[in-house]
Amino acid sequence: MKAKKILAAAAIAFAASGASAMTLEGLAGSLTVKLGGLTTETKTESSNVANPGLCTLASCNETTWGVGAITTITSVQNGIWNAGSTDGYYLYYMLYGIADLNITPGGAYGNNIYNTGSTYGDGDGKIHLDIYRTKTQISSIDQTFSAAPGDRTGFSTYSAFAGLEKYLAIEFAPGVTLDDPSTPTIDESQTSLYQNVNKLSLGTSDLSGFGTFIADVTGGTAASKWDTDGIGGHDLDGIFTLRSNGPYDTPMTPINGTKGQSGTCTATQVADGTCFAGFINDPVRAFAIPEPGSLALFGLGLAGLAALRRRRQA
Repeated sequence: MKAKKILAAAAIAFAASGASAMTLEGLAGSLTVKLGGLTTETKTESSNVANPGLCTLASCNETTWGVGAITTITSVQNGIWNAGSTDGYYLYYMLYGIADLNITPGGAYGNNIYNTGSTYGDGDGKIHLDIYRTKTQISSIDQTFSAAPGDRTGFSTYSAFAGLEKYLAIEFAPGVTLDDPSTPTIDESQTSLYQNVNKLSLGTSDLSGFGTFIADVTGGTAASKWDTDGIGGHDLDGIFTLRSNGPYDTPMTPINGTKGQSGTCTATQVADGTCFAGFINDPVRAFAIPEPGSLALFGLGLAGLAALRRRRQA
């Protein structure tokens, strides 16, 4: 009978940790963040000056931005958060301020794009990722993928996110790659977003490949939970994939027998910037600490175990 009581208390302790950990407030430890989204290289906030694909840090022009949703956050220690179903919350994001520091087709390390933060116009020299929390699903972003670049209302604002809680403000950090020796006049070690693409002809809508970044939490209502420096001195890092979401690009040279990737955008929409032409699908690593309330709930379960253990010894 006592053994059953001890097992029951253990179950209470486990349930306490598991139930709280399934919420955003309870997630803790090493995390994997799964997200998807849409990006575009048209209608950028600073696009009034043509970007030749090569810039100085004094005048970098934004080349890419996008919006998307976080679908799951998995904790190695204590469970998983699912958008909408776990605690009723959805997380959406805006990614902006990406500028091409250097593009090296066939360079020393392959076909690479070295990105840093936009400093032209209203840019501040940082790549930003703002995450918003809401209990209302925005289906145009995470279901139908019908969001429009024209709904951007400013350098850091998108109409669908107006009035939402800014859960996290994140800035990408430099130093994710080595300097490329094939371009001695440019220091690519300043790069804060690195992309390797599998197509020699840059500038079209069907680029695909992978990339890496590291980032730091700088604000938001949940900053204290996520600003831990638990990933090599930073708060997040990622190895992500990107592919075209636009129509078949008929002039392109086939790569491995493939002649482009089909998506939801028409050729006209890609050309005039009325449709997001890229899709990202990224696993991101992070480290977080639980909220005080979640720790207290877990402590109640442990207290139950301790009480039963004392009764048994008595």
